[in-house]
Amino acid sequence: MADEPLAAGPGVRPVAPILPRGAAVSWLGRGHEGEEVRITVTDSAAATVLDSAVTVPAGGHFTSGVLPAGRYMYTVAVPNAPAPDSGAFEVESWTDEMLRLPVPFAELTVPAPPANAALQRNRPLRAWPPAYLVILAALCAEWIGRRRAGLR
Repeated sequence: MADEPLAAGPGVRPVAPILPRGAAVSWLGRGHEGEEVRITVTDSAAATVLDSAVTVPAGGHFTSGVLPAGRYMYTVAVPNAPAPDSGAFEVESWTDEMLRLPVPFAELTVPAPPANAALQRNRPLRAWPPAYLVILAALCAEWIGRRRAGLR
């Protein structure tokens, strides 16, 4: 219902109260198509970051420049309006670009071990099963030797 024409009434305001970082600020000027409006945007330190006059196109959607992340107050002066439209919006500091991309399924599979014997000679000792058998045989031989010598 909010996207229906004149659902929110006439006025000029940002499309959303929280806007994505790196995108131009989108405005909605319902009821003022064809009129020139003056938009003034100030940051949290009350410094003017945008002051421009825009003619609202048919459909009421228009954009202004890209703003850095932060909280902003806007005032829109509309001719023949009893009071200017004003409000606040925020440009978020987070963006989807910071997300890690999902790993393709093909990269999650474990490759088959190489059939080349030269490559298998380079594997570490901990990955060689006969090494554990040698250690086990040495421990068994020591135990047998101690039993025969009478050392328990």
